[in-house]
Amino acid sequence: MLYRQQSEHVNHAKKGLCRLAGPDPSMRLAILTALTAGLTWAQSATPPSVLQRYLQTRHDLSLQAPPSARETSGDERQQGVEVEIEASLPRMKKHGSMRGWRGITRAGQVVYSGLRFSGDRLIGKDVISRYLSADVQQTVEGPDVAMTDRNYRFQLARPTSYNGRVAVVYRVFPKHKRAGLFRGELWLDAATALPLREWGNFVKSPSKFLSHPRFVRDYNLFENRSQPRRMILSAHASFVGDVEMTIWFSAEEVRGALDKQVDEQADNGASATGIVAAYQP
Repeated sequence: MLYRQQSEHVNHAKKGLCRLAGPDPSMRLAILTALTAGLTWAQSATPPSVLQRYLQTRHDLSLQAPPSARETSGDERQQGVEVEIEASLPRMKKHGSMRGWRGITRAGQVVYSGLRFSGDRLIGKDVISRYLSADVQQTVEGPDVAMTDRNYRFQLARPTSYNGRVAVVYRVFPKHKRAGLFRGELWLDAATALPLREWGNFVKSPSKFLSHPRFVRDYNLFENRSQPRRMILSAHASFVGDVEMTIWFSAEEVRGALDKQVDEQADNGASATGIVAAYQP
């Protein structure tokens, strides 16, 4: 019944397209692209099965990973990524950026290495450094915030296109008011059930000094894997106004010295606090 309704909607839209006034190739191409995505989704993808495959994968990973690393994918635990963090306080006209490597030990602990900062000292000390510390502590000590049916209720929203792929969009509603959970949307690739995008508003602020925290996280797909490509964070902070941050993740695997360093620290039982090379201006 769902697919018949989708096909009827597409047919009605096609008739409307034929009645568009004036030859506007770009407009017609954009509309046809959207129609094709909707028709493909309706005919070849089963939205419930896409979500079930995604949730099953998350469940399988949680069983394989140690407790402190259950929120980290199996692929990501075996490698690191180069990160570039751009942050700003627009009202104060302060900007800064940091580059380095983010790795994860076999115990699931985050480690940063080779960090290089440029920009206003305030950004490095009070924005980026705090983000790095929060990233480490949430991974090691944080509560269960996995994208699973024990934490979220999922509602089918619509099909859409994303970088040339057909995506199935679900609205997500957290079942608990817990730091790290959000209300927003989850975009899954219709063919692989891998995540393409997550975005929304966090239901609980990680700090009493921050309000209205929200984010967008985009993923790259390659070799049947999904890895973070970019994350945008924003919030309102007391006394300084809006805080904006963009984190870029490269797809290049970290090898050599960093891998050796991470493994040695894990073998020696080093604590997360001890192995994080966070920026301290």
